[in-house]
Amino acid sequence: MTLWLVFMLCAPLTATASDLVNERLTASVAAREAHWGVNCRATLATLHEGTANSAEIEEALTKCRFIHQPPGVAEVENCPDYRALLAAYRSNDNEALQQALRGAQRCPYPRPAGDH
Repeated sequence: MTLWLVFMLCAPLTATASDLVNERLTASVAAREAHWGVNCRATLATLHEGTANSAEIEEALTKCRFIHQPPGVAEVENCPDYRALLAAYRSNDNEALQQALRGAQRCPYPRPAGDH
């Protein structure tokens, strides 16, 4: 009887908590970059120049990937493609990295007002 009562009291809390986990706050790209303390355009420039500390650039690319291409969101054409940049950087594939950087240079800036 006691176990049943505890279950009945906790069940609504579990449902509410799982719903909250899936909530996404709406914020602009600029706000998300500011929150995470990263400037993705500057990261691309630094990567292109080849003057970055490897740990710092990987951390910045990881943040940019989550900001611009969050997990759980359907694949869409995105410019720049931070997933490709991060994968090439992590695998030390210079040819793929240069290709991704060339693609990033073709991206339109600034982003439209309704940025993703």
